[in-house]
Amino acid sequence: MPRSSKKPRTDLEPPAQIDTSNSQHAPQAQLPLEVILIITDEFDPEVCEEKETLLSTALVSKAWCQAAQSKLFTTIRVNSSDTCKFWSRKLKKSPHLGTYVKELHLSDPNDDCMSSPYLRTQPAKTLASMCCRVRRIELFRFRRWGQVEQRVIKGFQLLEELRVEGVPGMSRDKDLPDLVYNLPNLLELTVGDIGEEYDYMNLDSIHEDGLALREKLPEDGKRIQLRHAVFLCADMSIDMFLWLNGPAFDHSRLEHVTLWWEDIPHLEYMPQKPDFASLSDFLRAVGPQLQTFYLGMPSPSGADGEYENFAISNEFDILYEYLLSSRILSNLQNLRTLAFCVGAEGCEDSVLALAICNTVALLRTMTTPRLETLEIEATLETSGGCELEEIFRVPQWEALDQLVSSSERFPILKNVMVEVNYKEYRYRRCQYHVVDEGHVYAGIKASLKHAYEKGLLEINML
Repeated sequence: MPRSSKKPRTDLEPPAQIDTSNSQHAPQAQLPLEVILIITDEFDPEVCEEKETLLSTALVSKAWCQAAQSKLFTTIRVNSSDTCKFWSRKLKKSPHLGTYVKELHLSDPNDDCMSSPYLRTQPAKTLASMCCRVRRIELFRFRRWGQVEQRVIKGFQLLEELRVEGVPGMSRDKDLPDLVYNLPNLLELTVGDIGEEYDYMNLDSIHEDGLALREKLPEDGKRIQLRHAVFLCADMSIDMFLWLNGPAFDHSRLEHVTLWWEDIPHLEYMPQKPDFASLSDFLRAVGPQLQTFYLGMPSPSGADGEYENFAISNEFDILYEYLLSSRILSNLQNLRTLAFCVGAEGCEDSVLALAICNTVALLRTMTTPRLETLEIEATLETSGGCELEEIFRVPQWEALDQLVSSSERFPILKNVMVEVNYKEYRYRRCQYHVVDEGHVYAGIKASLKHAYEKGLLEINML
């Protein structure tokens, strides 16, 4: 059914209270607000149809209006001076909406460096003051960063999650520690590419910066207790590993660690290979209490989605080779959830076979008797049934099936989840070898038959 072209209102005021003094005209009993909140929580305002549903429910009653608004205004995205002014005016007009905001996604990708950055303007101050209950902030693609921006972020004293990525003006040795040390409720830290460009040709200097960073301690003397640490550029985080493994942090509550990285082509031109000893030291320190470990590995460099055959190895993935040779993952003996993903979001390469090969190799270096969930996620592209059959003939499928089906190695394993982002190029299909999701599903089930028979296997086509 086509929707009206009229833009729906998102700043709905609660409807007037109905007079129930006359029992003859009294409305039917309302659901408790707690129940209504559970219902509206199932809707995602990022999905257009579900947002329309939330807008409609807001007209039902005061309770439904409150529940719908709390969901609609959970997340605010600001990416320019104009959007900052828009949200500042809206929240100033309806202050109660600001109390619903739990996440702020802030970016400035189109900064022309001519006018003042919007975080230094009055609308940004107004917006920050109205959003008094923010628990999560994402900072992404800011060309300029200074003390004013620092003060704005440090003003969110209830903040529990901070993500910084694509902020070259934010220094790794001053600005980042200043934020972390002045957010007393911080539990999750996600660090991507910030600060000056990483120089693989000067690794000694990076190591020295990390040692200096370890000496920077919180002014109040309280050690930082994170629950989740995410490194989006683990191959470029030698200094970050040194810092987090230093005296400023208490790892007793750290349960989740995520590592993403890129491979490093042209290694032959480097004066020395990266030394990931700081990563090993960090994993040794956090290993005993770690519950969840997520590895995001790269697809092979230079492929760009153009090669005909699927990948089963990546000669440029030096961090994977380090994890394999060092066997450092053997320190993570209390894991409950272990996840392997190959290829970043939007990956166009066929890397399912590579994910299986890497998973098997790394699992063989680990001892995780308490593991309950194993997740494998990758992209699969096929041009026909012949290629698909070749992918499922890779011997590591059988090796993986034997590993996860072993009650001695994984005595309490409950779930093996394989998530496949399946892409099919129709113009490359052979009319005699048409491939669809059903063929992929059947191939995985047959390749992991023992896991399937034990009720462990779960297959999701993304």
